[in-house]
Amino acid sequence: MAKKNLPSALSNQRRQVLRELVERLGLDRLNGIKIDYEILDQAFLHPSYCVEMAGGEATSLAGKQLSSLKSNQRLEFLGDAVLGLVAAWALYKDNPNATEGELTKMRAALVCEASLAAAARKLQLGQYLMLGKGIAVTGGAKQTSILADAFEALLAALFLCGAEIPALEIYVFEALQSTAIKIEEGLDEDYKGQLQALVQKTNEQQLTYRILDEQGPDHQKIFLAGAFLDDMEIGRGRGNTKQEAQKQAAKLALHRLKQSAAE
Repeated sequence: MAKKNLPSALSNQRRQVLRELVERLGLDRLNGIKIDYEILDQAFLHPSYCVEMAGGEATSLAGKQLSSLKSNQRLEFLGDAVLGLVAAWALYKDNPNATEGELTKMRAALVCEASLAAAARKLQLGQYLMLGKGIAVTGGAKQTSILADAFEALLAALFLCGAEIPALEIYVFEALQSTAIKIEEGLDEDYKGQLQALVQKTNEQQLTYRILDEQGPDHQKIFLAGAFLDDMEIGRGRGNTKQEAQKQAAKLALHRLKQSAAE
């Protein structure tokens, strides 16, 4: 079967759509940037779309794209590194008294997949994605992983267009603002980590968690978890997920151990 003709340049319509994106998000105002619309377009080309445009060719096991139309995967790879640098640099500057462990937790909370997807939704990036027909009809433009990848690919595109790191820092933190506000709260609620640290300081017993019970239908489960030092139960907690139940068990156990030490 003959291959479909692959586009060698952006159509006027696509270029106009991308111009509207640039204007709406103010991307052309980032210091140092000179918008390359070919690179910007690539940030939104999902692999499924590129394969489809190539006439249905599959990718190799190594992930090599057989189509001459490049997907956003390489940009995503670069964007992940740029994002890590921007986030680490900003957190390092803004939290001079934070330890390495605390900074690592902050960065993990800031750049996790859910946070990036939320930022992509906030920026309405889904409407610019070019997806294969199968993924498009099943709501691919709303999928967390696809949106998170698009955010990273866009960041890489802006970097390649010359945007300076301080400008990208502002862009990232404005996009992730709602997530950034929650970072400190997340640190305060790391009960399992705090409990583990306390146990390691005070005794040689092993800290484990067990799911003691679960109730309700599959879509509305309530789990009961227990925190144990060896075989001695030191706290119980309930939650809609196993992780939440364990967290609540750790919270109670932490309170009990601190109260016991104070007495």
